[in-house]
Amino acid sequence: MKKFIYTLALAISLTLTGCSQWVEGDPLLWENGDVVTTPELTIEIPEQITTETLSFTTKVKNASSMAFVVVEGSKKVDFQDLMYGYVSGVVKTSITTESFEHTFKVDGIVAGRTYTLYAAVADKHRLMTTLKKNIKAIDGVSPYIIGDSKLAATNCGTLATVTFNEPIVHDSNMGAITYDIYNENLEVVLSGTAQARAVSNQLTVSLPAPASFDATAVVLLSFEQGAVKDAHGNEMTAIKNVVDEEGYPTGPWWLYEGYISDGHNYVFTGKIDLGSGTRQQFRSPAQALTHVANNITIEGVTAKAWTMPSILNALSSGVVTANEAVPAYTYTKTIDGKETGIISFYDTNNGTPLLGTVVLDDTENVYEVYAADYDMSAGKIYPGWDFALSQDLYRSDYSCNYIGACPVIITIDNDTKEIMIVADIDPETFQFTDGETVTGSYKVNMRSTPTVIKNIKIHTFREKILRYTK
Repeated sequence: MKKFIYTLALAISLTLTGCSQWVEGDPLLWENGDVVTTPELTIEIPEQITTETLSFTTKVKNASSMAFVVVEGSKKVDFQDLMYGYVSGVVKTSITTESFEHTFKVDGIVAGRTYTLYAAVADKHRLMTTLKKNIKAIDGVSPYIIGDSKLAATNCGTLATVTFNEPIVHDSNMGAITYDIYNENLEVVLSGTAQARAVSNQLTVSLPAPASFDATAVVLLSFEQGAVKDAHGNEMTAIKNVVDEEGYPTGPWWLYEGYISDGHNYVFTGKIDLGSGTRQQFRSPAQALTHVANNITIEGVTAKAWTMPSILNALSSGVVTANEAVPAYTYTKTIDGKETGIISFYDTNNGTPLLGTVVLDDTENVYEVYAADYDMSAGKIYPGWDFALSQDLYRSDYSCNYIGACPVIITIDNDTKEIMIVADIDPETFQFTDGETVTGSYKVNMRSTPTVIKNIKIHTFREKILRYTK
């Protein structure tokens, strides 16, 4: 339930707005010795109310009837109309004892609105005492996290959304949001300060580099006092998130099992050389890896095996008949001192994945085309393509950045066995900025005339990058 603080414009003590004759009652008969006793009315209203109900206690003396009403805003109410019962929503009660005390409740109070309480009591001699109080309802509840404390993480386990009970705000000047990453043995392996942005009642929390995962990990989020505020400036209560004695986190957390998962979408982006000195940017359709097997050993590296739709679907304009699926492997390698998730396209039977077929040189000859990296300065070609999972913290799915030398699509002449480059991609422009939107279908023609690479051998291993031996 919401909590509301009611700030009275007038003092809490009795406020008399007038003492007048009540029109219904027995007149004073001085000859009978009647004594004038002014009706007394006191109303106690707490400064803070913890529900959406306004609760107040009335104390009455020397009165035979009472009436009150609570109206929104400053609407004027005539007290005699109030006692007659002519006012909408009026509550009336008869008093048969010398002293009367009762607590009344008015439901439907809304934070941010103002209310006015009108109350009056009268005795049997038509004397009336009235009271008026102005009240303002203010939201006084700290925002708090709702829903399951176990969050669903995206973006390689570095992004998650926390839901609050009401709209919130957050900026870098507020309390810090920190994270602790635990390994499978519940040992902290990395801690730091997270980034966050608030939209409505949701807070998107992202872990900046160097946070990344190459194995099962548990991420715990902690919040300093005031890390989040609501629209009225109420601060959230601090949350110090730790693993309790039974092995459960005491605050919001998520489990990340590996750096890549079955069912997620993966996007491959870059530019391809059309052979005329210009380069056309492309972006592959969102494609899902399908898991095949675990613990595949290649060149001493343990990897997972997958299949994925051929990336040629994004590079060709009808001249290539792309395969329905190509093999891929995922594993981790240390690149620039950081453990990085890698996706490599290889075929363990042929050394490089068969991407599809193409008709070249306006002949009827059909060539098979493969993925490869071409290192022109070293005069070497490596089978396969290698991509690193992007640390793009605001992308809902994974994006993959090329990390090889120069990615190319090659074919091998059936007669001469010469290697020919059918198309190539520029790795230096293989980037997308945060928030960039790419629309349309980016399909381009392959090279009209393939480039023949003579006197070169296929190399099967390069430092830091896994290569399968053909």
